[in-house]
Amino acid sequence: MISDKHNKWLAEQVYWVEQNRNDVKYHPKKGEIYDFDPKTPTLGQFHVIDVEDNLSNGMQAMAVAPVIDGQVDTSQIVIAYAGTNIWDGGNDFDTDIQSIGLGNTSVMLKSSIDYKPILATLCC
Repeated sequence: MISDKHNKWLAEQVYWVEQNRNDVKYHPKKGEIYDFDPKTPTLGQFHVIDVEDNLSNGMQAMAVAPVIDGQVDTSQIVIAYAGTNIWDGGNDFDTDIQSIGLGNTSVMLKSSIDYKPILATLCC
């Protein structure tokens, strides 16, 4: 089961999705497996199902599932997304102002990952 410790690491590593960052160990890639915390291997690993790094609006997100006994457990999918980063050249801030302040939902819709087809292939 995904614990608070797992979620803490995913909440940090989702910021590593941003390809422009050069201060991270890696950029999570679709289909890859990573440790939740390289310093604590007992926390286990996660498999990246999908990743989004939208340069036009600054949104970063990833869908992941834990690896349990060597198998990806898609019954525990987590969608992690980065919060507003005011240092990314303004894209996050502009998107927040447009969507929250001005009610422009088109910026949210075009950046959303459609997870329905992904989830449909993983179950049943």
